Amino acid sequence: MMLLCMLCSVAIAANLPFGNDTDIESRFKRSINLLFAHLPFIPRPGFEPEKYTKKSASSRWTRDVNPPEIISDSNTFDIFEPRPDPEKKKFVMVHLPMPDPRLGPATGPVVIPLIFGDLRMESDHFKFSSTAIVVRDGKDGKCDIMVDTGLAMYKNTIIGGLAAHGMRPSDIENVILTHGDIDNTGNLNLFLDAQVYSANRKIQRDNFFAQQVAPSFDREGVQLPMRPLCNNTDIYLTPGYSPTDLSLIVRNVQNFGTIAIVGNLIMNEADSTDSEIWQQFSHDSDMQMLWQATRNEIFCLADYIVPGHGEMFRVNPDMKATAGCGKASRQW
Repeated sequence: MMLLCMLCSVAIAANLPFGNDTDIESRFKRSINLLFAHLPFIPRPGFEPEKYTKKSASSRWTRDVNPPEIISDSNTFDIFEPRPDPEKKKFVMVHLPMPDPRLGPATGPVVIPLIFGDLRMESDHFKFSSTAIVVRDGKDGKCDIMVDTGLAMYKNTIIGGLAAHGMRPSDIENVILTHGDIDNTGNLNLFLDAQVYSANRKIQRDNFFAQQVAPSFDREGVQLPMRPLCNNTDIYLTPGYSPTDLSLIVRNVQNFGTIAIVGNLIMNEADSTDSEIWQQFSHDSDMQMLWQATRNEIFCLADYIVPGHGEMFRVNPDMKATAGCGKASRQW
């Protein structure tokens, strides 16, 4: 908590370190004109996710970690083998990257799940853990990205998961915080050398009691739409759970297409068909309308979705039809 406050205190608004590639520029222009084109209002343009700058390089004490063997089970759904320890406090298993490295070298970006989160109601409070994902987008690890960092109690899972894939926290160059809750920022202190992208929001609470969640959101500051990060990755502003949520869109993933890592914009796969799951976190009709519009855009854009509190799932034709994909205003 102290580290995050220190980081927030030195936050500055800065241009993202993106290149001048014409394809990146054209993607940005298309997104401004087309994203949320069907909304009955025009959001303010000019989205700049906040970038926190480090004062100096850090030094760390490190030790070697013996990566556990990746276990293959032919009876398990091929994307998610093997499943992690449900409590996530002990590092005992490894998620297979996407694409599957057993099928040969990847020709594009690689998406590596460290934690698939969960969310369930117990009495008057939610018990939860957040998804944490690594994306390698670039040759020779030139652009390694961490999307959310999990609860602090899962530190060993984060460090061990990185080690199992030949990485250390110091290898991560960019951290994307989809939003500022404690289950997303708990291990931010592991990535002192990384550039941190967020919506410039400090953690507002340390408990998730159901009656306290929705009223704590600030509804101001909705802007659109995205900024390219690396060759195949874009940071999108995806308001919904809060007005300042971020998502990472990963394109050209071999055998998967486009993968959207969306935080709490979509809680889990059940959330895609049961609106009560996400609507309980929204406190007025205007925010629900914006949240639904954002979700629809992601369903139309993505082939697979990594939700904030569940395993990755395929966006099937029924989901796209429900979202209204294929209309003129949704052509990319």
